[in-house]
Order: sequence, then structure tokens, then C-alpha cells
Amino acid sequence: MSNSKWESGIDLLILSAFSYLYIPVIIFCVTWFKWFIGIPVSVFAAAPVIVLILKTGKRGRLSGAENIIFSVIAFLLCLCWCYFSGLGGFVLQSGDFPKHNVILRDLITMDIPVRYVFNGKKGFLSYYIGAYLVPAFVGRAFGGSFDRANDALLLWTALGIFIALLLIYRESGLRKGRALVIMLAAIVLFATFVCPLSAIFSRWRPEEVGDGLHWLSNTIWIQYSSDITLLSYVFPQMLSGLLGVALFKAFRHEYDKWGLVLAPLVLYSAFVFLGMAVLMLTVLVSDLYVQEQLSLKSIFSLYNICSLITAAALVLYLLGNIIQERPPGIPGAFGITDYRGHFFTLLIFDAAWALWFVILYAGDDKKRDNALLAAAAINLFIYPFLRMGYYNDLCMRASIPALLTVAVTTAESLAGAMAGERQMRKPWYAALLVCCLLITGAAPLSELRYFFTSRSGGMFDRNYFTLYETSEEFYLSHDFIEYQYIDWNPDSISGRLLKD
Repeated sequence: MSNSKWESGIDLLILSAFSYLYIPVIIFCVTWFKWFIGIPVSVFAAAPVIVLILKTGKRGRLSGAENIIFSVIAFLLCLCWCYFSGLGGFVLQSGDFPKHNVILRDLITMDIPVRYVFNGKKGFLSYYIGAYLVPAFVGRAFGGSFDRANDALLLWTALGIFIALLLIYRESGLRKGRALVIMLAAIVLFATFVCPLSAIFSRWRPEEVGDGLHWLSNTIWIQYSSDITLLSYVFPQMLSGLLGVALFKAFRHEYDKWGLVLAPLVLYSAFVFLGMAVLMLTVLVSDLYVQEQLSLKSIFSLYNICSLITAAALVLYLLGNIIQERPPGIPGAFGITDYRGHFFTLLIFDAAWALWFVILYAGDDKKRDNALLAAAAINLFIYPFLRMGYYNDLCMRASIPALLTVAVTTAESLAGAMAGERQMRKPWYAALLVCCLLITGAAPLSELRYFFTSRSGGMFDRNYFTLYETSEEFYLSHDFIEYQYIDWNPDSISGRLLKD
């Protein structure tokens, strides 16, 4: 897209999306890094975004009464989704929330940077904390209130999803406001076909079948999570992944700006950052092969150079934790998954996500970005062979950008089939997509229903999942937890970046 097609002025939606991702990055750099590191990194982070916003102009409009009405409805639905997912602590929270609650509480009540002393051993919090920082500072502003921080977490997360949704809607080119709500519904319901295919798997491998919701197998640790699961278990990864995919699609052919999308993701999830980098690289290689006029020079720009510096600083903050020496017996090192004797497991797992590609290509959408969708398929095929992390987070979380690319494409296809131009509507295809989404989303929805019906008290009584009285109890509850969130090396390069 050339600049001549854009109106003059500031694109508030692009500004909102980048501001949402970068405000926590700048807060982190200023409050955690030593001043002579934090200030320059903040400048490298903020300056290219400001220049981009000022130079780009408006890329599109979301005006009109219908769009405004449906935008309000969509935001309220985003808020409901976050509420039922445990954000704010008003329903029963998932098993990952003890971690979220401990990190948020420590960011509210402890000195910054957050440091720990357990059994005479000193360390500091070394984890992707971007999604917690704004709510934590709200909690600090209210005298260390954990409740106010959780209120802010609910609103802040819903706002991020809403911004991503608006961007996806605008880039789709659809004009009907109801398409916005249709897209949100599709994204909420999207999951692989792992639940229905687990029934087939259980007949052939009853001794190996997993829970049928999160895990296909109880032996081979591979998982592609539903969007509902992502938000209710690992909301920072879901949030950053969706915003990253939305911005990547918006700047799809502007290779000189891809770094601006990629860099801030480090602070939200190292695996989402890795997954987005791999997706971008796959798309770039594909484009270089197809487009003769395209060259590697396209990616070299001041935008990407500044982004590289920002990303490098954030990676260095996490690096000490990643490479620190761990006690023997703690799994997590990089490896290759061995499928000898488990080829049927791999076949069913791949079929669970590949069915969506068959369904999407059946729609014959001329506006679909086939190169991006093909890149996502390549990524999703590769990740099950890789292993890293106690629960193989590399497969589960690095796959998020590719999986969300499929989810967003499905949402666009459904909205186009139901609310596109009259001559472009396909009732049969819309019915097919709705049936598939209801099938894949049924089990994850049942878990949300369980979270709501199992809460204690009324709709706005707190149900924080806090198994541990103190941070020390949580971090020392298991060796892999102790070394997953804290850098214990006093001489690590990460520690040298932080304020004393």
C-alpha cells in the first residue's frame, strides 16, 4: 500500500495499538533498567513509533452510527469474555492464576526492580511482565490495592483485545458494523478439532488419551490451545499474540516496519516473540521466492534497526534466567520430540489443526492472504517436533501467532460470508463455519461455564486463586517454578542491567 492512498492526519487506531504494546515497555525500561540504559532504550522504542504515526496518515475509517453502536457492543463482549476468563478475580480462576496473582501482587507491593531473598539466596524477577505493569501501577496508585489492580487488569486486557479486533475489522475492508461482533464470536470460539478427534483417538489408544480438552495425549506433551484456554490460562500470551497478528496483517507488505510489531512482544512472552519472528521469517522467504522485485534490502530500515535495539535489551533482561544453571532433573532444555511408536498421535494432532485449512480453502476467498496462511501451516507442522519447557511451552506458546493467524482468517471468512457485500455472501459457507466453530468451541465454553458456576458469592465477589500465602511459598513449591521466574545468578548480564 502506498502513502498516496492514505489521508493526512493521525491514525488513532494504529496509534492505540502501538501505544498499548509500548507503554508497558517504556514503563519497564524507565523503572527497571539503570538510567543510562533505560532512557536510551525507551527512546529507541518510542521514537520510531512516533515517526511512523506522524508520517503514515490515516489508513481507514471506523465512523458511522452503525460502527459506533457495534463497537460499543463488541467492547462490552470483550469485557465479558475477560470476566468469564478470570480476569479481575470475579469467577473461579484457572490453574495458572496462582502465578499471575503472585507476580501482580509483587509488582504492586515490592520495590522495583522486584528482588527476592529465599533461604539466604538472592535473585530477581526475570519474566515477561508486560501485561501486568499498567494494572500494577494502578494498584500502587491506590495504596497497594490488589483489588484495584485486578479491576485495571480486567479493563486493560479487554481494551487490548478490543483494539486488536477493531484493527482486524478495519483491515478486512468490511463495512457492516455487525461484522465486528461476528469476528469476535469467531475468535472466541476458535480452537483446533482436538476435542472431537480425541474420541477417535481414545478408541485406538485408550491408554494414551489425554483430557480431551487441553491435551490429546498423556504421553506426548503437545498442545495447540483454544483461544478461550489462552485467555483464561495465559492471557499475556493471548493478548500480545492477537495484537501482534493484527498489526502484522496491517503492515503485511511493509517489511521495513515489521520490527516495530515484533520488538515489544518480548516483554509479554518470549515464546510469542519467537513464534512471531518465525512466522515473519517464513512469510519473508515465501515473498522473496514469489516476488522477483523484492530483496532483503526491504527489511533494512531505521524502524527495524531501532526495534532490534529495543528487542535486544528486553532479551538481555530475560537471558540470565534462560541460560542460568539449573539443578539436575529439572526438564526444560531444548530437544526434539520422539514419535517412534506414536505416529498415530502425531497424525491425529496434525489433523486437528489441518482441518481448518481444508475448510478455509473450500471457501475460495479471493481476498485471503494465501502466503500468510501457508506460512502459518508450515509453522504449525514444525512445532510438534520441537520441545522446550516443563510442559513443552515451545510447542504450546510459540505456535500462538500461527494459530491466531488461522483464527483471524476464519473470523474474516465468516464475517465476509455473513455480512459482506450482498453478492459476496455465502450462506452455505457461513453455516459450515458456524457449525465448525460450535464444535471446536463447545468444550472450551464448558470450561468457562464451570469457572462461572463454581465461583463463591455473587457476580462481583472476588474469587482469587491464591494457593500460597507468600511469594516464597509459591516459588519454592517446585524446582522448575523457582528457576522459571527468577534469575538466581548474581553475576548474570541481566542483573547488571537493573537498578541497584
